[in-house]
Amino acid sequence: MKRLYPICVAMALQLMTVLAWGQGATLRFVATEYPPYTSAHMSSGGAMVIALREALEPAGYKVEVSYQPWSRVNVEFRKFDGVLVLWPPEIDTMGLHHFMPVFRSRLGFFGRADTAIDVSSWRAIGQRKIGTGRGYGYPAEFLGAGLNLHPHTDDLVNLRMLSRSRLDLVALERAVGMHLLRTQLANTKTQIHWLEPSFAEIPLGWAMTAPGPAADAHAQRLRTGLEALQKSGRLAAIARQFDVDSW
Repeated sequence: MKRLYPICVAMALQLMTVLAWGQGATLRFVATEYPPYTSAHMSSGGAMVIALREALEPAGYKVEVSYQPWSRVNVEFRKFDGVLVLWPPEIDTMGLHHFMPVFRSRLGFFGRADTAIDVSSWRAIGQRKIGTGRGYGYPAEFLGAGLNLHPHTDDLVNLRMLSRSRLDLVALERAVGMHLLRTQLANTKTQIHWLEPSFAEIPLGWAMTAPGPAADAHAQRLRTGLEALQKSGRLAAIARQFDVDSW
């Protein structure tokens, strides 16, 4: 029995430490520029940052977010407690833990308001010129559909080309495209619109960078806070505020 005493004490101390995590703790997350989800240029930090802060606030956490290019995020994410915004495939490739879906990424097409295009199937789209982002991680089904893809620097360039009739369609997330039209292409907002249906719907969320008792405790409190936001309707309200899609 005497040999068990130190073990029991050690286990009790470890449990007390886990329970204490979060009381005044600061969690550091790294994110890339991904408006309207995350952005250093938005006073609120974006929809995902607001959800993160509000999910952790009841447990006494503070949140710091560092915004970096994705190329640096891929290299330096281990220096942080968590990463946002993520698609599920990145969890495995980066070796992350405790992925939690927060919003829904609806990938589809934007077109010109004066031209009706059926985007309900790859066959219907045919060989129309589609603008894509160079190096973007589109789903394999889209890339392998034999479409007439034209990669360019970024989504903003594609939308401008679409407005000038140099493209027929732009493949883009609905929320990102609508944000660009509101903030950077207001003069062409009535010329471009989102086309239903989307061709892919993918969970967007956050994850922790390391395993272990501390990360497990942080993740549990984060998950509890996120569930509370969902049940109260607050997460849906954040989604409406930023015109992003929730589950």
